[in-house]
Amino acid sequence: MSDTKTDLDIPGLDTPRLYNSELIYQAWRDAVTANVTGPSPQVVSQLTDLKYIIRAPIGNSGTLATMRDVLLSQGVPRNQLDNRGVTVKRTFDDPSSDEFKMLMGTVNGRPIGRLCADHTESLDGKQVLKIHVWNEFMATFGALIFELGEERASTKLEREENTRRKVPE
Repeated sequence: MSDTKTDLDIPGLDTPRLYNSELIYQAWRDAVTANVTGPSPQVVSQLTDLKYIIRAPIGNSGTLATMRDVLLSQGVPRNQLDNRGVTVKRTFDDPSSDEFKMLMGTVNGRPIGRLCADHTESLDGKQVLKIHVWNEFMATFGALIFELGEERASTKLEREENTRRKVPE
């Protein structure tokens, strides 16, 4: 939802507040329609091309703390995260993992899940397949890149089974 402390209400006009996910979607839709000429099907085709949603720079302390906890859980040394100017990048691609769920549960992640759920048809059923994390995108600010795809992300067990099948015996 929008920040009610900074919103201005127009007297006598009931204006519903939009979710952040809706604002992101409308910005994407408007960018596509502004840059695509031709028949309507071409616009729809372009809407489904959304591949990455970049949330940066992130200054929200809760999201930054979650990103830090997730990176620490992956064995990133604390001193590396504390050292300004050292950028640590990790990718999470198992939607059943605690780390994936933690990142999707942040104020920067929830709108992306909602966007995919609310606009399933126009995004051709895309879901978040991977989350790329940068602890320091800019000094004191992090970044999350949500990678969307049409296929369901595989679980850790499914990835292990596929790896075993590929190994020649």
